[in-house]
Amino acid sequence: MTRDGAGPAIPPIAPAATPHARLATALVTQLSPVRAMLPNGRELLATCGLARAERPGGADEPAPGGAAAGGLADSGVNAPPRVKPTPAGGVADDVGATVVGAVPGGTDLPAGVVTIWDVRHRRVLRTIATVPAEALALYALPDGRCLVATLGIDGMIRVWDALSGRRHWKRHGSPRGGLAMGELPDGRAVVVAGADYAVRVRDAFTGDRLSDLDTPSQRIPAVACTRLADGRTLVAAATGARVTVWDVTGRAVLAALTGHRLPVAALALHPDADGGAVLAAATGQKVRVWSIPDGDLRHTFTCRAEPPLAGVGRPGLDLTGTADGRVLVAYGAVGAPDIWLWDAMSGHQQAGVPAGRGPTWGVTFMSAPPDVPGAAAMLGVSTGHTVRLWPLLTAPDTAGASVGAALAAQPASVDEAPGRVSALAFVPGQNARPLLASAHAGGSLYLREPAGGRVAHELGTGGDVETLAALHLAAGPVLAGASSRTVRAWDPATGRAVAEYRWTPPPRLAGLAVSTDGADDPVLVLVRALDRIAVWDVRRDRLVRELSGRARIPRSLAAARRADGRALVASGSYDGAVQLWDFDAGTVTRTLVPHLAPVKAVALAVRPDDGVVVLSGDDAGTLRVWDADSGALLGVRQGLGGPVAALACRVQSDGGLLVAAALDAAQPVVLRWSTHPVVPAQRVTDGARDAAAT
Repeated sequence: MTRDGAGPAIPPIAPAATPHARLATALVTQLSPVRAMLPNGRELLATCGLARAERPGGADEPAPGGAAAGGLADSGVNAPPRVKPTPAGGVADDVGATVVGAVPGGTDLPAGVVTIWDVRHRRVLRTIATVPAEALALYALPDGRCLVATLGIDGMIRVWDALSGRRHWKRHGSPRGGLAMGELPDGRAVVVAGADYAVRVRDAFTGDRLSDLDTPSQRIPAVACTRLADGRTLVAAATGARVTVWDVTGRAVLAALTGHRLPVAALALHPDADGGAVLAAATGQKVRVWSIPDGDLRHTFTCRAEPPLAGVGRPGLDLTGTADGRVLVAYGAVGAPDIWLWDAMSGHQQAGVPAGRGPTWGVTFMSAPPDVPGAAAMLGVSTGHTVRLWPLLTAPDTAGASVGAALAAQPASVDEAPGRVSALAFVPGQNARPLLASAHAGGSLYLREPAGGRVAHELGTGGDVETLAALHLAAGPVLAGASSRTVRAWDPATGRAVAEYRWTPPPRLAGLAVSTDGADDPVLVLVRALDRIAVWDVRRDRLVRELSGRARIPRSLAAARRADGRALVASGSYDGAVQLWDFDAGTVTRTLVPHLAPVKAVALAVRPDDGVVVLSGDDAGTLRVWDADSGALLGVRQGLGGPVAALACRVQSDGGLLVAAALDAAQPVVLRWSTHPVVPAQRVTDGARDAAAT
């Protein structure tokens, strides 16, 4: 147990700072990745996509968001084009296929391609030319054979031998339906796909219909299949917002699961250690996880604050088990640039995978790479033209998971603020005891004791302060505050002003932080454009440099310097990401994702071991605590009561956290936490506290 009464913290899992590998070819897009493990330990990955040939006019083919790839999605489900006959009559099948898609002017689209990859050696084993695919499935049999199946945009299901490329059969399917593969108790491989008012189970080698599982809906957008430890084969299918689970052998309905309000776009099944299975069902807004066959709802995860109306990309959902017994859930929603990760057993959110700037086109779990220490699994994420392989690492004990868990459970002290709070910072006061500095609208600046909230100093700023920071200079620590044209510094122990600088701001956007250049000269970090961050020398009033990395629409900034002199900058973005920058090199070292809303407040705190704690708050009223070095998500505090406008954090000498968050609510408040309780939860006004102090 932690000192705050929280249970033992489970080590969080976080993606590596950069992908382990990228799988791509020059002429084929890589969408909807799926994997299979052969009995000899060889891991295969299959993708479907389009051949990127040149058009008659010489222009390149459209990106994966084009019509043939199902770029436009409705409520989280792809909407691929209708297939029209070619001038020669009919749709050419397999090798050399040419498909006419529903694009302006009836432009001819190139053939679809299925690519089979050897994951370990990162090379292509086989390419299969066919009609562009809406869905893809890959399955390895115990005898070493491997099958790959596609549901084409012409509504046909095709099955090949993945290693030789020989096609086994082709049958009519249901356009825009789900597709999965599995194995019956007698060892026969099967293809499971949606049909009209049924889920159809076919023999994977002959295409013969084995059984139909009746459903109340004509369209089946998602199916999943798995085999339990007792030999039973389970099939799950989505019909609108409902999910039905069957035992294929007896065609008995095991569970009819409800709760979603939007159509289910993706399903995943995975056997668990208790002999049952874990089922995940995702819409464009939420992911629900159930235990099968009892049908108990385990968790509901939210990945969007509002239901999406439309988007580009393909929904990707997958489950995997880890060596320590956890079951991980990965989900990439349509139109989202990042992947959400959760622990399906405990319900804890994990640090997500920053896939890129565009939408994602599918995800799949793979085995942990043997050459990456501490890897629990690997996640393949399609960004359209590339599948990026991200190792998922177990965070070390030094990441501070127990501190984050304690913060998530700790009651908050609530202080009513005299006005809107624009900035917060912790600074050392008398005898190095911390003080909480808060800047308010109208030019008020207060230094309070964080334990009881007593005002130690009230300072004049001459205007609204955009950012506050504690700077450790050669002469001692100072509190620095920056406004639109002035930077002031005070001695936090006495409240005396020690310096004032005037600067001429260049054209810029919201987002400002104060730091030093390593020689006691104050500098400002500011947002120059939607993708650019710059450094401004305050003393000389000139631009020093722009950070060379590309920002993700930054909105808020924070800076800190480690004991060894290395400086770190954090930028919170409108798209829900937090980027960490090497201040001296100007490059992005890590991206922390995701948030449900724009991140308008970030804070950094250096630990005694020279690690850094990152705090981020969003407009949805959620606070997240991260470890900067491992990228692990240490804790999540939801439902704060309003958008987070400002944050401050300080790490105590014993490793505990002091946290303050200002909410931009109808009545502005400042919430205070400590991982080691200082005072019980309370609500007192500034007037009452000052009266009590006197």
